[in-house]
Amino acid sequence: MKKLSEKDKTLHTQFSRYGRNAREWMRKCVLLLPEIERNHVWEKKGFGDIYEYAAKLAGMTHEMVNESLRVLHKIEDKPLLQKVAEEKGINIIRPIVSMINKENEKFWAEKASTMSKPTLEAYAKAIREESQRPGSSEIFPEKVEIRMEIPRDLAEKLQKLKGQNGWEDLMKEFLKLREEKLAAELKEIEQKEIKKLIKKKNLNRNKKILENNRTTISKNDLYKAKSHAPSNKIKKYVLRKTNHTCGFPGCKKPAENLHHTERFAITHQHNPEKIIPLCKAHHELVHDGLVKNEDASPHEWKIRLETDMADLKFLVDQRMEYYRQKALL
Repeated sequence: MKKLSEKDKTLHTQFSRYGRNAREWMRKCVLLLPEIERNHVWEKKGFGDIYEYAAKLAGMTHEMVNESLRVLHKIEDKPLLQKVAEEKGINIIRPIVSMINKENEKFWAEKASTMSKPTLEAYAKAIREESQRPGSSEIFPEKVEIRMEIPRDLAEKLQKLKGQNGWEDLMKEFLKLREEKLAAELKEIEQKEIKKLIKKKNLNRNKKILENNRTTISKNDLYKAKSHAPSNKIKKYVLRKTNHTCGFPGCKKPAENLHHTERFAITHQHNPEKIIPLCKAHHELVHDGLVKNEDASPHEWKIRLETDMADLKFLVDQRMEYYRQKALL
């Protein structure tokens, strides 16, 4: 980024302030739409319809008016969600508008008031998928349909490789080969880390230690670290496990965080088998204590409706967040 001159800084500050004010006033205009529609204010002022009224007086598009009215009509008898809309805008309500009712109003109002919109979207999606599966508490179905377009020559090669077997068998074979390759990469990383430890402890005179490293050096010693950031080798390996995408089942967003399922604050380790790449939204969900069964494979993770306040991981996460916020002051 280029350095800003004093004039540039002044311009940027003014523009940002005006932009914040514009968003705030637009939010206030949006909240008035149901009453304006109900009282036909637009008609009394000589406008053709509410869309013309909103466009000329507030610069609102036809789509914006429709969407705003849809959301606001849904929460017009739900004061808790109305309060959230007043404080954070109606955009925060959109991800949950199809799921809210009088019975769950308090639940969703609490979540919407504390979560960011992307996190709330991810949370609502997981709960929606769970509720749509009859007779089961599982979030993700056992089988899904995948469609893709590939070049003809590649399709022919895959067809020949499949032979008389099903596509599922071929995919399992490919996955097995990839898992074996990843396991080999992990073993290579471990061997290099073991050599560093041996050299550090002046144990290289005993070559048998290298041969029996898995019983001589524990994972606790192997991945012990002072820095919260894992090494580049471990980072690359972990990201390759999910091809740089979020490891939460069903999520295809890019990975933005490397999540320690065994908290670094507790173990001070960067064990690559206990690190999962996550997008920002799912990373926030985990640290909000809304994902259980974390120690298992991500495909076995479950969404919680409420945080387990006695969960050690959640308590550690809250303490770390407290320290982070304190450091920013």
